[in-house]
Amino acid sequence: MSSVSDYVNLEKDVLATCLRDKDFVGKGFSTLSVHKFIGKTHVWIWEQIAKAFTRNRERINPRALVRRIERAFPEERERDAVEQTFIDLWQRKSLSPGEALDELRRLATLGSIRRTLAGLEGAQDEEEVDEEARK
Repeated sequence: MSSVSDYVNLEKDVLATCLRDKDFVGKGFSTLSVHKFIGKTHVWIWEQIAKAFTRNRERINPRALVRRIERAFPEERERDAVEQTFIDLWQRKSLSPGEALDELRRLATLGSIRRTLAGLEGAQDEEEVDEEARK
């Protein structure tokens, strides 16, 4: 992983698989946590996935997620950005379960490294990270 963009793509792969595969969410639930995601939108989407899984042991229903977006983001510009991120994730090719678990392990390892480096160097500009997440 050589850049923020590579890391964000890894997040996208993991989240896209979480949106489709409840078994993957179950297997990776203890590893996945909000602080491992660097984009605010990815953090929010993961929180919704986690809530659905915790309550029902199911993946989140896409229509329910859209309703949550509409309630959580009253400002049109921000809501549109979150909806577009969700659509992009939903349309993203899911990984096979084995690939997804490998990517999850990489995400956890890289997240730990990133947090350590951020503590040493100071946090990165959140807008730059969120802009990469929306691409």
